[in-house]
Amino acid sequence: MDKTILITRPNHDLPTKYLYFWCQPVIKTARKSKLKLIDLSKKKANYKNFLKSVGQSNFVFFNGHGSKTMITGFDNEPLIEADNNENLLKDKLIYGRSCQAGAVLGKSLVKAKALVFIGYKQDFFLCYSRSKIKKPLKDKLAGLFLQPSNLIPQTIIKGQTSSQSYQNSQGAMKKNLSFMLSSKATKTQKDAAPYLWSNINCQVLIGDNKAKL
Repeated sequence: MDKTILITRPNHDLPTKYLYFWCQPVIKTARKSKLKLIDLSKKKANYKNFLKSVGQSNFVFFNGHGSKTMITGFDNEPLIEADNNENLLKDKLIYGRSCQAGAVLGKSLVKAKALVFIGYKQDFFLCYSRSKIKKPLKDKLAGLFLQPSNLIPQTIIKGQTSSQSYQNSQGAMKKNLSFMLSSKATKTQKDAAPYLWSNINCQVLIGDNKAKL
């Protein structure tokens, strides 16, 4: 049976709009693979649709606002919450591109028998160029943050382990940070470097580091 990836990508404000568009390279990778793709985009990223789709999935890629105990969908509707519905993600690989969910929720999900959770124990920072907000994929500053984060789902989709996906993302962030601190970087890129450094330090892998599709 083909494996299935479920992506949630609301677009109700500027941060989620950027995540929404930057999921496109991941979707392209998924479509080139043998994976089935369920794309809950825009208003479709609600709890009703999530509940209907999550049982079919093997890998769940969340994009949206979060807290220590939850990840949300469109208009910040909770999709997954600690001490509530963690059982929905039993036996699944999970990547949460959202703030703080690695602090409590990720541990709670793995305790409830999710295979692995990759996410961030503090805020996930994203810097962007105001001149590019109408064309997020053309925003090179945002790309320094989002291309490395895309490597997590892209690596997993290609059949590699959760550990390799984490290492690929960490390596890409460190490479970008080195550039941002160099003489080749613009002042704006240099000013954004501390935020990427924070993402490096707060990205966590919880659970089975050998888990894969």
